[in-house]
Parts: sequence; C-alpha cells; structure tokens
Amino acid sequence: MNDELTPSERAALRARIVGGAHDIKPVGAHRNTWIAGSVAAAMVVAIAGGVAVTSTLSAPEIATTPSPSPTVTAAPVPVPTPTATPTQEPVVLPRGSAPFDGACDNVIDGADLDAAAGMKMGRVGPDWIDSAATVRGGIECLWYSSEEYSAAFVEVGVFPDGQQPTNPALVQDPGCRDNYGRLLCTRQGAADGMNAWVRISSVRGDVVSAGADRVLDAVLSRISRYPVGVAATALPTWWSAPDCARVAEVIDAESLSLPDVTVEKVDATSGRDGACRVAAPSEDIYASWSATVSVIAGGAVNVPSIAAAGGQRTDVAGAAEAYWVSWHDGIDGGGSEVLAVSDGENLLLVDVPFNLLPAGGDLPRATTIAQKVLPLL
Repeated sequence: MNDELTPSERAALRARIVGGAHDIKPVGAHRNTWIAGSVAAAMVVAIAGGVAVTSTLSAPEIATTPSPSPTVTAAPVPVPTPTATPTQEPVVLPRGSAPFDGACDNVIDGADLDAAAGMKMGRVGPDWIDSAATVRGGIECLWYSSEEYSAAFVEVGVFPDGQQPTNPALVQDPGCRDNYGRLLCTRQGAADGMNAWVRISSVRGDVVSAGADRVLDAVLSRISRYPVGVAATALPTWWSAPDCARVAEVIDAESLSLPDVTVEKVDATSGRDGACRVAAPSEDIYASWSATVSVIAGGAVNVPSIAAAGGQRTDVAGAAEAYWVSWHDGIDGGGSEVLAVSDGENLLLVDVPFNLLPAGGDLPRATTIAQKVLPLL
C-alpha cells in the first residue's frame, strides 16, 4: 500500500504522526505511557523513514560505470645471473708438428719427381713419422730409383726458420759438384716461414741441375696447402743424449748372451747426435751383432704413427709404452728392426740392423739394452 502514496502524501503522513507523538505529556501516572508513546513515536518515525527508504530503493537504478581500479604490477625484481668463475685453461705447450701433415707423399707430386730425376723414383725409409724432424717442426724425405739400383736419389728437408735439419748432409751451399763420378746438386729456398733444402743426384747428369730447381719449386709451391711445421717447446723433462761411457758401464756381454760387447759413440754425421753403438764384433759377419742406441728428446709425439705402421706392443720395464717395429729402407732389402721406447714425453730407440744373427734374439737383446739405459736418461 505504501507504493500507492505520492512523495508529498508520504511527507504529510510522516509530519502528522510525529506531531501527534509530541503532544503526549509525561505527567504523574501517565509517565510510563509517555515512555511507551515516545518509543512508539520513535518506531513510527523509523517505520516512516523506512517507507521512504523502501520507496527510494524501489526507484529505477541509475547505472554508473565504476572507475576501474588501476592494476598495480609490481616491478620484477631482477635476479642476478650467476657469473661463472672462469676456468683456468691449462697451458698446452706445443709438442712439435711436421709440415705437409707429416706425409712425404704430400711434399711433391710423383710425376714431378720422376721428371726431375730422369727416371722412376720410389720413397724409402720408415713407414712412421720421424720424431727427430717433427720436434723441430720439420720433415725429411728420401726417394731412390725404383727400377735401377742406386741410379738416382732425391732428398728433401723442410724446416721452420732457425731449425737445423737433423741430417747435416742436407745443409750445403747451393750448387752442383761431383759426387763419386756423378753430379750432385743442392738447392735452398723459403716460403711461408719454412725453409726447404733439396739434394738430387742421378746418372742422368743432363737433368740434374734443372731437376734440382724443379723439385725445389714444386716443394715450395705446396707448403701453403698444409699447416706449417711448429717446433716443440723444450721441457725440463726432456732427455739428454746418452753418455756412451756410462752405457758401456751398464751393458755386459753375458746379459746379451754374446761373447763380447763394445760400446762406442756414433759419428754425428749419421743424423743421430749422441748415439751409441753396442756391438759384438766377429770375423764371421753372420755371427756378429750390433745395435744403435739413440734418444729423441720430446720424440713421443710420433709414437702413434709407429703403432699405426705395424709396431708390435711389447713390455719394457720402466717405460710407459714400447713398440717393436720394422724399418725397411726399400733400397736393397736392407733396414732394421727398431725398439721404440717412450716415457710419454721422450723416445729411446734401439736400432738393430737386419741380416745379422738369425731372427729371434734381437727383441730380447734390444729390451735388455733399453732397460739398462733408461735409468741413465
């Protein structure tokens, strides 16, 4: 029924109710009645006010668009990226590397070689990489006539600046000279920081001089195709050449099952400076025996190539590893068996020539020599 009153009618009704309540007088016995009337008036006012409130709530709602509360996004707290402590890289000292990837087949083309010597040539020497040249950052290669015995040879050495070839015969003044009735020509040149030495001799004397120039030019032109050689850094752990006098003190004939043994220093022109020869001489060449003992300081760098060339792994007391390997020179069936002994850094070689005592006793003797020499190094 309240919904049927107008706003002015609701205001008049409220005024009359309030006015009637104020006319009640609180006298004597009528005090409680006054209190009750006051309470009733208050309740009526409250009810009347409620009518007004109810009427207000029943009015159409005014749509309002609430202001969006700004979303406060907390700034990300940067998490520091852990800084890795730099690992101290170990200093790796170069162990020596040969030019031409250590392969003589890369030094010169076979056709150029044959043309230079005036005949068919074939490489001779060991099948492994020579450590004596590698530790100097160089390479030495030798070719001989393959169809006519000792009719020609070509020798090439390539080393970095300041490194002397291990074969002193290579280092000669450029030019040509008589060599036991045939012409021997030497040439020298340089490219990419590498020095090359060439020697050539042939029964075809008419081709030798021009052939030496041809070989040198071919070698120099191929140096840049491969990484240049790098000489090894000498270390305090490198061995020195054996003292042949001390070797003689520790080598005895009985331990080698030989009647007599001598030890002498080998001529340095052999290319193995400081080498010692252990020999059991005999009037019967087939009853004699010998071995050459030499050291290549830092020479363990080429031990893998010895194993790859067919080296037989063997035991030598005091060594990190040792191999028994054939060294055929390819000229006349000659060559030797070599015991290569390494401590992981250096190389000790016990070189036993072929065609002496019957095979079978060489490795035990070479092993005995190596085990007696190792403590002296």
